Amino acid sequence: MNMKRLMTLIISLMAFIAVNASDASGREQALKAAAKKPMLHEGRIKPLDTFAQVNLLAIYGKRSIKKMEAIDWLLEAMFLPEASNERAVFDIRNNDVVNALNLETREGHKYSFTEVWPALRKNMDFLRSAFNKPSEERDLVEKQMLELYGNVSRFIEIAESLTFLQPRFYLSNEVLASRFGLQAEEKASFYYFSKKSDVFAAYLGEMQAKSEEELDANDLEIVKLAQALDAERRRVTTEILKIIPPEGAAKDQLWGYPWELLRKPSRTAQEDAFLDAWAAIYQSYVHNEPLDEALLDQTFAIYFSPDSELEKAHIDLEVWNNHANLFYKSLAFYILSFILLIISWAAWGTWMKRLSLGSMIVGTFLHAFGILLRMMIMGRPPVSTLYESIIFVGFISVFCAIIYEIVKKNSLGIFTGVVLGSILHFIGFSYAADGDTMGMLVAVLDSNFWLATHVVTISIGYGCAFVAGLIGHLYLFFKIFKPEGKERLLTLSKNMVGSSLIALFFTLFGTILGGIWADQSWGRFWGWDPKENGALLIVLWFLLLLHGRVSGIMRDNSFAFGLVINNIIVALAWFGVNLLNVGLHSYGFTDSIAMNLLLFCGFELLIGLVGYVWARAKTPA
Repeated sequence: MNMKRLMTLIISLMAFIAVNASDASGREQALKAAAKKPMLHEGRIKPLDTFAQVNLLAIYGKRSIKKMEAIDWLLEAMFLPEASNERAVFDIRNNDVVNALNLETREGHKYSFTEVWPALRKNMDFLRSAFNKPSEERDLVEKQMLELYGNVSRFIEIAESLTFLQPRFYLSNEVLASRFGLQAEEKASFYYFSKKSDVFAAYLGEMQAKSEEELDANDLEIVKLAQALDAERRRVTTEILKIIPPEGAAKDQLWGYPWELLRKPSRTAQEDAFLDAWAAIYQSYVHNEPLDEALLDQTFAIYFSPDSELEKAHIDLEVWNNHANLFYKSLAFYILSFILLIISWAAWGTWMKRLSLGSMIVGTFLHAFGILLRMMIMGRPPVSTLYESIIFVGFISVFCAIIYEIVKKNSLGIFTGVVLGSILHFIGFSYAADGDTMGMLVAVLDSNFWLATHVVTISIGYGCAFVAGLIGHLYLFFKIFKPEGKERLLTLSKNMVGSSLIALFFTLFGTILGGIWADQSWGRFWGWDPKENGALLIVLWFLLLLHGRVSGIMRDNSFAFGLVINNIIVALAWFGVNLLNVGLHSYGFTDSIAMNLLLFCGFELLIGLVGYVWARAKTPA
């Protein structure tokens, strides 16, 4: 099945389950229309809805504000500045930053633009000093203050992107106003006056025919208005909203931003039609007026290529995916599966276990479907960023656990799968702001077949390694608390070895594929890069454990302890090397992970040591 056929089927499914919105209000129509409008952001054509979610996630920390969707927040910021500036959306969780800005401490940690911006302006010397420091020399307060300043600057850019649609200019003289089609002191937008160039030209001709003494108050008011409009044109420099596609959707041309059109000496009819469409969205959103969606679609269609149906379907698919929240639904089914499994241990064992397995399978399907949609939207493997790799490794862990449960039917697979799937989902959500933007990657990370096979294979290895590590935990647990269950311990012992062999295969094969990718991309197979060293360490650790087990040097207790320690090695290789911010893999760097990684490693080390010593004490001499 080709991509176009698959896209058509998915869009048909979306249309079938969509809610009929024909009776929507004007504002709802505006939100729906704006959400699906394409734009260029982070190197990729995406719907405005995705742009809204990415920016709200960066500023607010979530993709929605209570009952307010991201696209609603975005249009409010651009169309209704009075309301938007008072909305508490800036997330400041560090009390030291709050105190430095002389703001009040709040339980929700959220502050409005009218509170934050004046406070930041009073601290510009501090911000300049922090900015001029090397990043590694900045303390936590300096880093977070600069991050907050960046978010506020981003908000200002967004807010000014469509100010030309806001009615802010007027003429007090009734005769003058009537020549522009207005009432006296009736406010009109910059865009409205920009389409009255013929009226301004007529006035200019009349004024040139007069002497300086003959100029009256009306002439001066026209000059004042023209100066105000010119000052506005020069003042606004925002370029963040690239919503003006090149005519014919030429792939080799850059998209423009609205103020770019407004600064042109003249505009084409198509360009005016495009701006008129956004003016209609403005009217519909602000005044709750009905929106002619068919005419709007016709206006935007002229900017698409001949294959516009597929392009439109791609945009619709991404908007649907933004609101489907498949990974949250997947997590809900994993948690439900865990609850049902707990109940099965107390009552109705057979039926509860079947329901638990069914719930995990449904969650895995949603998990896989979410990953598939990301692949279709991005057109690349689902593990090219740190966030994506967490979600993918979680899926691999659950998938392996399902296979194990279907074969063994002993509840161990269900327990392993839902625990790993839930934990990795939560970790992924906590780092969504660092990687869930679906932006384009640098060229070397987005153009190589060997990269696709390497990252998928090594990620499968990570997932299998965590499955083996969790089985190691379970072995120590049962050895301590249920040492009489010889058959269960024997089964776990075999499973530890089997899962370790599978994990070794994928990590070794993935590391070799990574070397091939490095050879094609950078001209060398191995360069002792920190990420390469981490992958090699996982392989060597598995080889050490398996050779120790085969030779008889390591028994079950020590092998299980080794698998617990292997979780630390995988975490350091997967996340830890990114903290170094060096080498060819620094694209995954995030400094928000250090404390969590330290806590995880400390917890695993403590559990492993205590479990090993305790299990040995339970082992007969």
